[in-house]
Amino acid sequence: MSTIRQISIASAMAAFAIILNLLSVRTDTSLYSIYALPLLLTGILFGPLIGTYAGFATGFVVQIVTYGLMPTTFLWLMAPISWGLISGLLSKFFHYKIRRSIIVLEVAISSFSALFLNSVGMILDGLYYQYPTEFVFTGLVLRIFMAIIVGIFYIFLLSILLPRLSYFRR
Repeated sequence: MSTIRQISIASAMAAFAIILNLLSVRTDTSLYSIYALPLLLTGILFGPLIGTYAGFATGFVVQIVTYGLMPTTFLWLMAPISWGLISGLLSKFFHYKIRRSIIVLEVAISSFSALFLNSVGMILDGLYYQYPTEFVFTGLVLRIFMAIIVGIFYIFLLSILLPRLSYFRR
């Protein structure tokens, strides 16, 4: 598949991720969404470079539309980038094979990375804007629980979708 076609599909996936993110449920310490699904798919199907592109495009648009340009914008871009980058790196490492064990690994590592990066972003925002950051730690247990629930959902959906999308693979 040509690089232009891969980037076009990745752009469509990024647009889908942006819409899912903007339609998500937000609280002070959490975002409940399935916006990472298109980013995971992009990384797994097309590799780390195009997965990173989709994650960056998603993160940048969502950040600018939702919060504007801030001193911590770069850090907030890292979580969506991690969805595409990590899933793409692992997919490339395993030679783009689709196995449930690999999908579980991709989702688990990507989810943990995004959770960690978003938590660091919240803490740094709290320090910069001088609001209490204790709520980051009090909401962490719920965020971990929700990450596990959404991760299981991602694994289920990816296990169904990826074999059917094999013609898009490298």
